[in-house]
Amino acid sequence: MGEQILKDKKLLAKELTGPFIEENNITYLGREGDDYRLKMEGDKKHLNAFGMYHGGVLFTLADTAAGLLMIDDGKTAVTMQSNVNFVGNINGGTLYTHTRYIHKGTTTYVVEAEVRSEEGTLLLIGTFTFYASKALKIVNL
Repeated sequence: MGEQILKDKKLLAKELTGPFIEENNITYLGREGDDYRLKMEGDKKHLNAFGMYHGGVLFTLADTAAGLLMIDDGKTAVTMQSNVNFVGNINGGTLYTHTRYIHKGTTTYVVEAEVRSEEGTLLLIGTFTFYASKALKIVNL
């Protein structure tokens, strides 16, 4: 039974369904090692008053990629803490994520996530600390 749950979690991380994922045009591009790649096609609703991506959009995309990396590894986890640096911005267009583990513990994990433009410009870099627990159940992904 445990192996089936693990398999289902990994499948969920690649299928990318759920209201948040669908509403924000996020698609799974693949994974190579710890690099979990997502793509988001931006829309006017994602822009701030200055016509650039709202910082919350960049943050949420990075947090989503880091969390899905955890799920893809069979871990159910929630973000405990995060720290991000907004180092650039663009006026719309496609966004891409890149991730890597910094720490893998028993119940805590730290993932570094980046959001980049289609041209490769770094827009956000952050660290996300997760609490992993077998008691957590995925109900909306």
